[in-house]
Amino acid sequence: MVSISMRRWRSLAASTSGTPGPAFWMLLVRICVSFALPAALTLLCAGRAVCVCVCVCVCVCVCVCVRACVRVPDSLPEASRPTDKPLRLCISDVYKRMGLGVTVAGKIESGRILPGNRVLILPSNESAGVKGLEINKKPVHVAVAGENVEVGLGGVTAENLRPGQVLCHPRHPIPLAMKIKAQVFTLPSLRVPLVAGQQLTFHMHHLEEPCNVTKLLRIISKKNGRTKVRRPRCVVCQSSVVCVHVVGVHTDGCARRCVLRGQTASVRIKFLRPLPLEAFADNRRLGRFMLRYAGDTVAAGLVKSIMK
Repeated sequence: MVSISMRRWRSLAASTSGTPGPAFWMLLVRICVSFALPAALTLLCAGRAVCVCVCVCVCVCVCVCVRACVRVPDSLPEASRPTDKPLRLCISDVYKRMGLGVTVAGKIESGRILPGNRVLILPSNESAGVKGLEINKKPVHVAVAGENVEVGLGGVTAENLRPGQVLCHPRHPIPLAMKIKAQVFTLPSLRVPLVAGQQLTFHMHHLEEPCNVTKLLRIISKKNGRTKVRRPRCVVCQSSVVCVHVVGVHTDGCARRCVLRGQTASVRIKFLRPLPLEAFADNRRLGRFMLRYAGDTVAAGLVKSIMK
């Protein structure tokens, strides 16, 4: 019997590049000899010629299907990377390395970076020079959007760097936001009503900061994106709505002004200090976030705009 590891199979499939080589065909021959040939000989000795033909047909079909599967990855379109946009690199780790000195690791969300470039670190607003780049512990001359890279920085200390900061182009810095208008989708883990003024934890890539929901603007319909309810009183998760009583408002009216589980709402969020964010329309990665409360993820959202 032939035992083929997944790593060996992937390496053979990747080396074909649309035209299977000798190693690939030898592998198919070994599969046929190990599985189909013994069965065919056994049936032939038993005098069952029809079953022998079936086994041969199965072998041919296996060869054709495997060859077609190998060619599928080559026919898929390549994913587009925003290399023409300004540099945005989210820092995930900070340390010191031999050869690079002060090093930050992270993923490039847009743009490209080269040794010798000057970068701006936000929100600390410090400037640094790129001493070197490494991908998978190998030096490279350029890194583009979508790649995880280690960047050696000069002119800055490790004490002034932390995960959640963003390296950006000095002439095209990422906006710093104190207030944003966002669209949030409530999750089943929302166990208490979400009201204006409530403090939550804002999560985006490696950024984690406290925030306040200053205002609930409206409830948005999933079907057409139109406004269903303006200025809801609170956001809850249960279908049987239990709202906090407000003076001069009946319970039924309060129920109609709440965001139920799985609904979408437009809200305003305020941070305690400026955070490097972008609108979802400009940068998908830096425009998505999660809201957590008491250890539970209660909502997922998109940054619609940055308010001044």
